[in-house]
Amino acid sequence: LEDSGCPLLLIDDLRFENEAEWLRHSQAYLVRLRRIRHRDEQPALSMDQQLDPSETSLDFWTDWDLDEAAASGDLLKLAGIAQHLTAWYAAQTRTEGTGT
Repeated sequence: LEDSGCPLLLIDDLRFENEAEWLRHSQAYLVRLRRIRHRDEQPALSMDQQLDPSETSLDFWTDWDLDEAAASGDLLKLAGIAQHLTAWYAAQTRTEGTGT
């Protein structure tokens, strides 16, 4: 990550524990955003997908810096999460700029 030259790198699809562990070792900030489905919605995953490790291997992984859930269409909740992440990033940038 440090060699990428990017001040911020967003990975929007993490699937395996070894990926999460590598990112954690690289001092990444790990966020899990879960969608809360309404009762009348179809299941999130088909039966085949439920058996696919790439869809479920992080279901019980717990080393997240932020683990949030938002209902479908809950824009206020999503805005709050975005504000939290923006504040965290700004604080990290200030800390790195001061050398503390």
